[in-house]
Amino acid sequence: MRSLEDIILPILLKDYLVYAIYFLFLTTLLLFVILVIHKTYVERRERRREELIDLYRRAIGDYLGGDHPALNRPSKRIEYDAFSEACVNLLSQVGEAKTERIRMLLKENSVVDFYRRMAYSRSWTKRFYGIETLGLYRLYELRNLFIDILNNDPVREVRAKALWGLSLIADEDVLWIITRRLATGGISRSSKFNEYIYTNAINTLKEKGLGDRFVEFLKRIKDDGDIPVGLKKDIISATGVSGLREAVGVMDEYIQTYPEDPLMRVACIRALGLLGGLGKERMIEGLSHSDWRVRAVTAGAISGDVDGEVINSLRQVLYDQAYFVRLNAARALSRLGREGISVLEQERDSNDRFVQDVARYLLQEANIHV
Repeated sequence: MRSLEDIILPILLKDYLVYAIYFLFLTTLLLFVILVIHKTYVERRERRREELIDLYRRAIGDYLGGDHPALNRPSKRIEYDAFSEACVNLLSQVGEAKTERIRMLLKENSVVDFYRRMAYSRSWTKRFYGIETLGLYRLYELRNLFIDILNNDPVREVRAKALWGLSLIADEDVLWIITRRLATGGISRSSKFNEYIYTNAINTLKEKGLGDRFVEFLKRIKDDGDIPVGLKKDIISATGVSGLREAVGVMDEYIQTYPEDPLMRVACIRALGLLGGLGKERMIEGLSHSDWRVRAVTAGAISGDVDGEVINSLRQVLYDQAYFVRLNAARALSRLGREGISVLEQERDSNDRFVQDVARYLLQEANIHV
C-alpha cells in the first residue's frame, strides 16, 4: 500500500515544475521585449547620429567655403560625437590652412574640452575613447595631457592609447618620451604595436620636414644600452615601412654594430629592401648567411636592377635546405625581368622536384607558357 508521502511528494514536485516553467517563460518574454526595445533605441540613436554628422559636415563645409553658418554648439554626448566625427573626416581631406580652421572650431565649440574631461573619467573605457578622439585632432597643445595620462593612468590600454596620441604629434622631445616609456616596459609587448607607434612618429616628422632629425635619433640610440635591442629592431622596421630613405646609410651601421644578431640583420635588410637601398654586397652576403632567416629575408627583399652575380646567387639558393629561402629566391627571380625568368625556365627541368614545381608555378603566374 502506498504511503501518504509517496502520494503528496509527486504532486508537490509537479506544482514546482509548473511554477518553474511559468517563471522561465516570463523571464524569456521579458528578455525578448528588452532586446527589441534596446535594438530600436540603438537604431534610432545611430540614425540620429548619422543625421547630425551630415548636418555638421555641411555646416562646416560651408564655413570653410567662406560662408558663416550658425553652428549650434553641441550640448549632448551624441552631438559632441557627431561634431567630432564630422571634423575628423574633414581634417583628412583639406589642406593645412583649413585644417587649422577646423581645429579652431573644435576649440571654440568646447569639443576639445569635452573630451579632455572625458580623458579623466572614472570609467577607463570613457578615458580610452576620450584620448583616442583627442589624438585624432593632432593638436600639439594636448602633449602635456597625453604625457600626464601616460605617467599616471592605472590602465595599460589607456596608457597605450596616450602613447599613440603622442606619436601623432611627435617632435624630437616626444620621440624620446615614447622611446623611454617603451624601453621600460609595462605598456607594450608587441613588436607590431611598437612599429605602428614609430611609423606614426616618423610620418609626423616627415610632414614637418624633420625626417633628418629621426636619422640623428637612430644614430644616437644605436649604442644606448638603456634601450632594448628588440625595441631598436622595431624602430628599424618602422623606418622601412614609413619610407624614410634618408636612413639607408644608418642600416649598415646597425648591421656592423650588431654582427652576431641575425634578427637585427633581418630587420635592417627588410628595411633596406623597402627603402630601395639594398646594395649588391648586402644581397650576396645575406644570401650566403649561416642563418636561414637572413637568407630568406634577403631573397625576399631583392628587386630592381641587379647584376648577374646576384642572379647566380639566387639560383644557388633555389636549392637551399630551408623551404622559405628557396621560395623567396624563386619569387625574387620572377621579379627580375628577362634574366630572372630565364633562370626559372632553365630550372623547370631541374632534378630537384621542389625547384621544378616552384619554377613552373612562378612561370605560370608570370603568364609564361610552361
